[in-house]
Amino acid sequence: MAAAVGDLHTALGVLLVRAQQAGAVRPDLTVPDLVALFKGLLATVAADPDPGLRERVFAVVRDGLHARPRRESKRDQPFD
Repeated sequence: MAAAVGDLHTALGVLLVRAQQAGAVRPDLTVPDLVALFKGLLATVAADPDPGLRERVFAVVRDGLHARPRRESKRDQPFD
C-alpha cells in the first residue's frame, strides 16, 4: 500500500509541475496541498446527502487552483 501511495504522489508531482509550467495552476501549490484537498473533498462529499454538493465544491476548488496574475500571496502572511 505504501508503494502505491508513493507512486500516486510521484505521478501527482509530475502532473502538477507540468500544469504549473504551462501556467494552468497556481505556482505555490504543492503535492501535499493537493492530497489534503482531495481528502477533504472526498470526506465532505461522502458524508453529505445533498446531490449538488459535489459539483459545487469541485467547482470552487477547481476555480481556486487556476493560476492568477502574480500578486502578493496571503500564504506568507499571518492569520488575523
